[in-house]
Amino acid sequence: MHTLKKNQQLGHYLSAENGYYGKEYKEEGYWTTVYTNPYVVAYNSRMVGRENLPRRYEDLLHPMWQGKMMMEPTKVDWFGGVLQVMGKERD
Repeated sequence: MHTLKKNQQLGHYLSAENGYYGKEYKEEGYWTTVYTNPYVVAYNSRMVGRENLPRRYEDLLHPMWQGKMMMEPTKVDWFGGVLQVMGKERD
């Protein structure tokens, strides 16, 4: 889309849904994302009490979670997304 806009080959357009997307998901008047993949964490409320719920992704690094998490093997894009949010290296 960037190249098309740069070469003035992309027409200006605002869809009716445009207002539902944050600025990071569009270039106002030119394109709006087609796919959005929210990243969520689910848990079994009978096994994890509210006092132990992780509040941040870093909380999942606590030893209490070792061996107690799973990730659908075909959805490894979640891990890639977490790396983008957290960074590959932490100080």
